[in-house]
Amino acid sequence: MAHRALVAYERPDGRFNLHYSHEGAYELRLATDITADTPFGGGVPSTDQRNRLDLMLEVQPGGAGISVDSGRYRAAPVEMEPKEIALALETICEGHVDYLTHEAFYVVDRDFDVTAYRTFSFAMDHVEHQTKEGDTVGNGALVPVRWNDGEPVGDGVLRGRLHALRSITRDTLDRDVFDEDEAQTYMIEKLQTWVHDDAEIHVHSDTT
Repeated sequence: MAHRALVAYERPDGRFNLHYSHEGAYELRLATDITADTPFGGGVPSTDQRNRLDLMLEVQPGGAGISVDSGRYRAAPVEMEPKEIALALETICEGHVDYLTHEAFYVVDRDFDVTAYRTFSFAMDHVEHQTKEGDTVGNGALVPVRWNDGEPVGDGVLRGRLHALRSITRDTLDRDVFDEDEAQTYMIEKLQTWVHDDAEIHVHSDTT
């Protein structure tokens, strides 16, 4: 089973390059595995990979691309070829994060400080109303994860809560307890109670 994640690397111009990781959401390991010496994760420092990332972060839209020579670079948890370059973070969250398929989202700043988020999709399918699942891209929330001594605190509990919240909300829609706007408000309020005091969830939805 894949644990898909997206990783956004900050560029010198303040925009971001977006990369994909097929297993990067597993136990949120990339939050500690991505460092200045291991920019694409993995346990082996690589000057070549760091130099490559630095070059890619300078590439401008419409400029010459940098292709990956798979024979030269060691395989890494994060794909070295970016999916997109020079995007605003808001554009990534609204147009590229699939809040149902991608289990985690990481933001890597210029100092290689990594912020990890779990994703939560607002898209619902409920049989009685025959409502379609809806768009899962740009329709959800990023839920920050609390850390202690390099370990995510209560990540398993959080993932269980996220799954249960979707199930409960789907049932309330089926039973006409909420309409869809009320259901989304309920989910947002619940999510906010689960994050630590100095953090906020980041909501991305056309209806908010």
